[in-house]
Amino acid sequence: MKKLVSILFVLIVYVPALNAQHFGEEFSKQEVIKITELPAIMAKQDSAILKVNSEITATCKMKGCWMTVKGPDEQDIRITFKNYGFFVPKDGMEGKSVTFEGILKKVTTDVATLRHFAEDAGKTEEEIQSITDPKEEYSFVASGVFIED
Repeated sequence: MKKLVSILFVLIVYVPALNAQHFGEEFSKQEVIKITELPAIMAKQDSAILKVNSEITATCKMKGCWMTVKGPDEQDIRITFKNYGFFVPKDGMEGKSVTFEGILKKVTTDVATLRHFAEDAGKTEEEIQSITDPKEEYSFVASGVFIED
């Protein structure tokens, strides 16, 4: 019976984690917040150190050097990685749950950078050239990322 309990414990606790992937630094003990809480937090400040959970909408198709996640109010948030120190898989991540920890800031992204991101995302030349205005958005620099399968 003890062996059966031990085997069940391993199957329940460890097997689901085999499909999960951690990149970057280990997480702090800070509580995970929902992406929908960001506007309230950022209404009071221009930046914050947070651990957030959301869903991946895209990853950089060139290197895996950024990803976007579903943000509040139907606006995706771009996640880059601290000191360009790690990458995420380039393909097959869309729709997966992700927890990321780092620094969130309100930024204005210039046209050249927006076009660069569009190119990395595999957008057409027409789509890239249609970007003509800077964009006010959240930017998140993650020190660690945990992608669930």
